[in-house]
Amino acid sequence: MTVMSKFFAGQLGMQLLTTNCYETTHPWNPSCWGALYDVVWNGWKFSFKTYLTVYFLTSLAHVKDPRKIDWKRLVKDAARSAAFLTANLVGYLFWMCRFRQAFGFFVWPSLGLFNGFAASFFAILLEQKKRRGMLTLYLTNLASETAFRMLVNHGYLKKLPHGESMVLGTGLAGYFYLLHNRQLDEGAAKVLGLVFKLQPDDILPLHPFPREVQQLLIQLRAYGGKHHLCIHKNSCLSTSVESFLRNFTVGYGVSAAMHLVKSLGQIFKKPSAVLSGLVSFQTLRLPLFLGSLPLIYHASQCLLHRHFDRSDALFGALSGALSGAAMMFYPNVSIAMYVLWKWIETIYFKAVSSGYLPSWKHGDILLYTISTGFVLFSASMEPHSIRKGYWNFLLGLTGNKAALFNRVLFDKFGFNSSRWFPGYRPALDPCFCTMNPGSY
Repeated sequence: MTVMSKFFAGQLGMQLLTTNCYETTHPWNPSCWGALYDVVWNGWKFSFKTYLTVYFLTSLAHVKDPRKIDWKRLVKDAARSAAFLTANLVGYLFWMCRFRQAFGFFVWPSLGLFNGFAASFFAILLEQKKRRGMLTLYLTNLASETAFRMLVNHGYLKKLPHGESMVLGTGLAGYFYLLHNRQLDEGAAKVLGLVFKLQPDDILPLHPFPREVQQLLIQLRAYGGKHHLCIHKNSCLSTSVESFLRNFTVGYGVSAAMHLVKSLGQIFKKPSAVLSGLVSFQTLRLPLFLGSLPLIYHASQCLLHRHFDRSDALFGALSGALSGAAMMFYPNVSIAMYVLWKWIETIYFKAVSSGYLPSWKHGDILLYTISTGFVLFSASMEPHSIRKGYWNFLLGLTGNKAALFNRVLFDKFGFNSSRWFPGYRPALDPCFCTMNPGSY
């Protein structure tokens, strides 16, 4: 302990926390092994139910018929993924205690970072190789979002108004640049085509509408014509308006369904409140966002064609960037960061295939280890910096024990760790404490 304390405190200038594991990280059980036992069963049940649901919905979407689902493989895959997630949880606590016993004290990296790296590395080896890339992308997205919030919380960066729109616009600009240069893979091109209505066909069918509406649509499709460089079938105005209406309808269906599910208990008690909620701005946010994406893209693309009388990949990139403004209706950092990181991933693999960058054989494992370790460190030391939905996920995984860390002791490290837990003090048995709980 003397050598380690001299290194961390003397050489690195870190503050030391000499309390033991029980009074610091697992106050529900004074035994390190007992604390692990307390979380493993809940973690396994939560993980298995989560993955079983996810894999069932994924399989159902793929085969359409529940009778065609390979149930044996589904349960096997869910069990393996549950083992991976449970191992990540158990390893996190296990290595936290091991580092405390090895050092004889805690420093801020050993309260989430060192043990997060170790746990994540060994856990990801249990998961199927085909799922590692997707997990890595998700955690990298989450880690970058968390890092930005931490930098804002500590005053190193300022949160920009509508910053989500800028991030989304950057990712979309990159995607459309690749699309116009015919460098985008077929899967991504189909997704862009679906969201932005890029196919040279009628966007809205005529037959479901009354005759008067059909006549109006026919007139709209001819009004103003289209530029010879535009690939859409009907007029520029019609393409912009119809793409908005198509996406708006889909988005409203999803948003209204979510509102009704949340309001099930009030349908008979307060039906007027439920009905008014269907036309509230909160319900309209998602459809306005989805509708505005192709509206802005097509309007700007057509205007650029008409003004410059030429087609350019940069025009596609500019239109994609402008369409990011649609996120002002539905600010969502997760969506914006996902699009950006997915584009960066696409660029990386293209650079690898062209020989400009080396390929890392186990790059997904390394990136998952770093990203997940950082996110778990944040959950321990600065939980108010991580996405609220992910924090709730951790609470479910740990049986609410992630909230039981004695974070008032962590505050000395400068992360304001107890911000979400004002007044919380764990009920500790003094027989197993090295510090008087009354002196916190």
